[in-house]
Amino acid sequence: MNTVTQFVYLSVCSLTGENPVLDKIDYDALWKLASAHGMAALTAKALSGAGLLGNASDDEKRRWNDALNHQIKKTILFEAERKKLIAFMEQNKIWYMLLKGAVIGRLYPHYGTREFADNDILFDENFRDTMREYMLKNGYTLRADFTCADEYSKDPFYNFELHHSLYDRDKNLNGFDIHSYYSDIKERLEPDGSGYGYHFTQSDFYIYFILHAFKHYTVNGTGFRTVTDEYLILKNYTDIDFDYVRRELEKTGAVSFEETLRRLTLKLFSDKSAVKDGFDALDADEKEMLQYILTSGMFGADEHYYENMFNECFSGGGGSRVRYYRHRISGYAAKIKSRNPGIAKHKLLFPVYVALNMPVQAIHKRKDIKKEISYIKKLEKDKE
Repeated sequence: MNTVTQFVYLSVCSLTGENPVLDKIDYDALWKLASAHGMAALTAKALSGAGLLGNASDDEKRRWNDALNHQIKKTILFEAERKKLIAFMEQNKIWYMLLKGAVIGRLYPHYGTREFADNDILFDENFRDTMREYMLKNGYTLRADFTCADEYSKDPFYNFELHHSLYDRDKNLNGFDIHSYYSDIKERLEPDGSGYGYHFTQSDFYIYFILHAFKHYTVNGTGFRTVTDEYLILKNYTDIDFDYVRRELEKTGAVSFEETLRRLTLKLFSDKSAVKDGFDALDADEKEMLQYILTSGMFGADEHYYENMFNECFSGGGGSRVRYYRHRISGYAAKIKSRNPGIAKHKLLFPVYVALNMPVQAIHKRKDIKKEISYIKKLEKDKE
């Protein structure tokens, strides 16, 4: 097996409880790939559990063991911090719901093997000032408050995104108004059983997970952790109503994505030959998705972002490179608008503000811009 196949194989074995058997491992290449997908801890657990670090150097053993131990420590400390935050919300009668990794991490069979950068919590937006006062009083810094979530951080690694809504206003997902779709979110939730905590039904949690993954997938890609998350959700959430899921996803354009992701995941985790034989058991759509995911990494890939934007601008046969750059500039203006709502109110001054800031950004990110222009030229040439 090559490194990519070994990475998928070790991930599968770690979550299914099978004992991986490998002859030769390029530990450095495997480390780089696992780290890019935010899965070094899970891979380390698979390697150490099967005794596959025996041929590694002392430095390599230390690197893998440190990755796992660090993630376990981080999870313990994060959960303790989150418990204090939840206790405050309970005390102040603020309803809340854990989101994303804070929920999915519990499904992983080995504690601390699901890596994360932050914890997302949805809460009653009427208490936004109350939550801000609490976070600042407890040593957090407010990093940003111009989106659907107020972002707080504190050393050594605490990051919380406190959502007053699930998505930004006017947020579109392939033309679908996803903010409005979740405008009645509280009415869809079920109480945890005591206090002020709530949760999605299994079907609605799955829809939320798919839409979040689909958003990343269609912008700049999503990593292999999406596949491992998908597997554990399907394994543990046995009451998902897939007819209901399909009806809801038909509104969003994510039906094909969900179906392909589910087929791909079930094949990889039910048939070891699907992995060992170089993924030959996968159909064309599944192979294409797996390749895209494996080349994306946890935070996606610039090339995927450029290509997705290129395809969007050139759809329908009426596109051009000028249309692409106009689209990118309008996206940049929208980002400034969301971060500076006060300036955005001035219809005459705002275009001037954007125009004055663009040269500064062009200088600051000149290498990235040069890379993007080169890639777009290549895509345009390939299209001819």
